[in-house]
Amino acid sequence: MKRKRLWMILAAFMLSAALAGCSGGSSGKEDKSQKQEEKKEQDEDKQKEDVKEEVKEEVKEYAPGTVDGNHYESEWMNVRIDLPEGFVMATEEEIANIQEAGVQFLDDEEKDKLNNALDEGTTFYEMMAATLTGSPNVNISVEKLPYKNATAEQYADVTKEVVEKSMTNGMTASFQEGTTDAVLGGQEYKCIAGTANVQAEGVSADLNMDMYIRVQDGYAIVVNITYTADTVAQKDELLAAFQEF
Repeated sequence: MKRKRLWMILAAFMLSAALAGCSGGSSGKEDKSQKQEEKKEQDEDKQKEDVKEEVKEEVKEYAPGTVDGNHYESEWMNVRIDLPEGFVMATEEEIANIQEAGVQFLDDEEKDKLNNALDEGTTFYEMMAATLTGSPNVNISVEKLPYKNATAEQYADVTKEVVEKSMTNGMTASFQEGTTDAVLGGQEYKCIAGTANVQAEGVSADLNMDMYIRVQDGYAIVVNITYTADTVAQKDELLAAFQEF
């Protein structure tokens, strides 16, 4: 049970670190680049004021998904998941408890960023599920981006930097370079893959971690999956459970 709890806490920590770092915005270089892009877009908009009709992409307002037993669905995200046999959906209370445990491993600065994001209603935890052993496990979160032109690649870069930097108290993590393209439930994602080790509560655990990221309507959608070397098949079953809404 200690190992299960450790795996779940590590998964929660990684997600919390990513959300905290991205909630605080990008690095100075990225901030400057984004501001330049915003100014450029504003200038272009002014030049188009005489155009009476423009073709605009439909933007859907964010709406949280719903959980019913071992079924999760989100019309806004265009996804539904029926968990494979052996997986259990976490309750809201269980998610809160696990996330709270994971947040405790953040330094004070990152912890404040995440708490502010939660208080301001810019970060949302959608669902969490796991096998009874704790591996594999999955959680989905949605975060409102500070810049509407931010890309999944930029979010992925910040996520890797923040998670690796934030690993403390016996935790280490490293990500592979770059991103890969992936499709979950008919939706295109950027995936970053890495490994993590944690030694706490008298237990040592090694985990593989895959984060699937896409941007929609000014929000980042993050699917975070952690698993061990002997649960790859179950992880693949979990990924196959993602279907279009």
